[in-house]
Amino acid sequence: MEIGGGRITGTETSKELGGSVNFAMYSTEKCMPPSQGDYKTVTAVDGSKWYHQYAQPTVVKEAYMKEDGKIQYKEHIENKLPEAPKRKDKI
Repeated sequence: MEIGGGRITGTETSKELGGSVNFAMYSTEKCMPPSQGDYKTVTAVDGSKWYHQYAQPTVVKEAYMKEDGKIQYKEHIENKLPEAPKRKDKI
């Protein structure tokens, strides 16, 4: 888990999610709402509000050169967090 600057990231484990999944939370006071991916707004015990996102299946393409010198791509799916939202103090 990593906490700092209005951002919390970590790994959540639950039977509901089918194992472990990475997540990120962003302070609603310090960050704009996420522009990519699904998110929900949650309220912590201290009353602070956070945007909460889970990693989502993303297609990753990796280039490689075949024996004949042509470029090919291998594709696979990885669970990745969407791009972090912009901080309000930097827009």
